[in-house]
Amino acid sequence: MTAPGSNQIFSMELAGFGRRYLAFAVDALFLEILGVLVSSPFVGIFRGGRVLVPADTATGSASDIYPVLILSYLGIGAVLWSLYFTCFNGYADRTPGKALFGLRVCHLNGVSIKPATALARFWASLLFGTFTLGLSYSWAAWDRWRQAWHDKFFNTVVIRKATS
Repeated sequence: MTAPGSNQIFSMELAGFGRRYLAFAVDALFLEILGVLVSSPFVGIFRGGRVLVPADTATGSASDIYPVLILSYLGIGAVLWSLYFTCFNGYADRTPGKALFGLRVCHLNGVSIKPATALARFWASLLFGTFTLGLSYSWAAWDRWRQAWHDKFFNTVVIRKATS
């Protein structure tokens, strides 16, 4: 197979949409659990085994604190997700979810991606996925190279295994 925009011929088994989805689901489940555990001390959850939301002392209402709680959770989540996908994809070529399903991320020529590419690829996937309501991810189901839009943008593929 010849990579788009390349004269180099190489052989690799591209990851199917189902495997990619399941790998991401494993990563997302792990990150959500980790996010709750990391953010809970900051948002007042799990103190003494009960869910506590501090009330506003002036009005006695807890509703004013909810935007702060949500923004705290989202901020901590953004940092966790960014670090997770940058470190695992940028240094190990795979997240734990991808490793579980025997997948790895690389450039079209088989070369590993760098951490900066992994970080930019993560944020591009988040933005493309949000603005297209998931179409950018689903694109990998019918694309010849099984690339989502963020893969196309960074010339990356998710493969099952490389064969020489």
